[in-house]
Amino acid sequence: MRIESVNKRDSTLFPGAFNTLMEFTQRIGIDLQESALTLDSGFDSQENKVLIKAHGLIPAIYPNRRNMKKPIRNMPNWKICLSKRSFEAKV
Repeated sequence: MRIESVNKRDSTLFPGAFNTLMEFTQRIGIDLQESALTLDSGFDSQENKVLIKAHGLIPAIYPNRRNMKKPIRNMPNWKICLSKRSFEAKV
């Protein structure tokens, strides 16, 4: 187990924590392939999305609006979309 400083940005801590999670789930026999990984906007980076996809998971990350050049117009309500997706996956 590694202990990290709490004053670091979430997205910089994510790769190490995510790789540890993937190693742990592999050791105990849990297959997360094609599972959605839901994260808040603090984790919204291209590098994190590539890392998640590389492990066969689906990134569901709320966009960080501060990093956008243009405002998002007509953006769907992410909570509704995620709940519908979860519902559809269970059916």
